[in-house]
Amino acid sequence: MGSFGGSAAWRRPLVALALVTLLPATLMAAIPETGTEAPEFELPSAAGDTHTLSATLEEGAVVLVFYRAFW
Repeated sequence: MGSFGGSAAWRRPLVALALVTLLPATLMAAIPETGTEAPEFELPSAAGDTHTLSATLEEGAVVLVFYRAFW
């Protein structure tokens, strides 16, 4: 049980503080720098066709946009 009693409720604020402190740094480290070349990938279209990055680049510039939401 330890000196804080039998309840683990005291740990919740510490875990929350750790997440608030560490999570942004972890997320920011994963963000590529502006101008970083994207790896080759393919994605399906709404019509069921497959599009590759390399084929799309043959037609011109490509801008990748990521939506962080649920539809």
